[in-house]
Amino acid sequence: MRDLAFHKFIFFALLSSLLSCGQTEFGTIPNVDVFGQKYTYGTKVDVLWVVDNSESMGLYQQHVADQFSAFIDVLNSKGMDFNLAVTTMDNGRGGERGNFVGSPRVLSNGTPNLKSLFENTIQVGENGSDLERGIGAMMNALSTEKLTTVNTGFLRKDALLAIIFISNEDDHSSPSPEEASEFLDALKPNTETDEPSWIVNYIGITDPEGFCKTTGQYAEPGDHFLELVELSGGVSEDICEPELGTALKNIRKRVLSRLTEFRLKDIPIVSTIKVYMNGKKVAKSTENGWIYIKDTRVIRFSGNSIPGANDKIEVEYDIER
Repeated sequence: MRDLAFHKFIFFALLSSLLSCGQTEFGTIPNVDVFGQKYTYGTKVDVLWVVDNSESMGLYQQHVADQFSAFIDVLNSKGMDFNLAVTTMDNGRGGERGNFVGSPRVLSNGTPNLKSLFENTIQVGENGSDLERGIGAMMNALSTEKLTTVNTGFLRKDALLAIIFISNEDDHSSPSPEEASEFLDALKPNTETDEPSWIVNYIGITDPEGFCKTTGQYAEPGDHFLELVELSGGVSEDICEPELGTALKNIRKRVLSRLTEFRLKDIPIVSTIKVYMNGKKVAKSTENGWIYIKDTRVIRFSGNSIPGANDKIEVEYDIER
């Protein structure tokens, strides 16, 4: 059963009809969806960082560590309930093979000295295999065998699963992105409102003709990682961006936007949609407001308009009769 304090969902519809001369005249029906108190997916998110630990990755690991404080401050400010875990892309004999690293292996917003612990944990070094197998390592980490033994306490049934791959080369795992997607669909089925329960993000080389290079003038885009990102609706960011601040910010925003997607019960007349947060109207905007995703009947928030844990969201719209 969902935690009522964080997952209370209230829906009511207002119906009206016009009566004239003993006949009923039907027009549009004003409708209101009220999402009381919490997000569609609550405030829970489990974040798995899968980090390349081959030679040349130390600087990028340091950049992530340097930006982590800002990353986590925003999650805290939104009242998020999060788990964090780190594993490497060394999926060979002698490597982690999906085992979480650090102590404790699973960090949360209640972990003492969280920021310093994570900053140490994410810096997994450069002594791992030069054959990056991040997708295979992710699947190992989230296997039943691992989750019930060395990686216990990380994955929660009612939390969004967010995976972040960090590498300056492509993936060389035997499972394909499609097989990984099927694995994640089985592990984290869609929500009751048919919303995806997992999302993949990637920090790496995204453009073979771009300025970011693996070594020297050579560039190996993370095509397999990028395919999995596309399948999940996640974001990809350039690993060569100075300090990775924007990259982590964009990933954080995408994770939060997934957590604050609200699915409408009925098909609306789009021009009539009005969105309120705590009684105040929210602007329709791709930057700091809301947008409507027609294919899934979802209201998605962005920027400064992303709700906090205790905000009450109301969506009002007309439907055709």
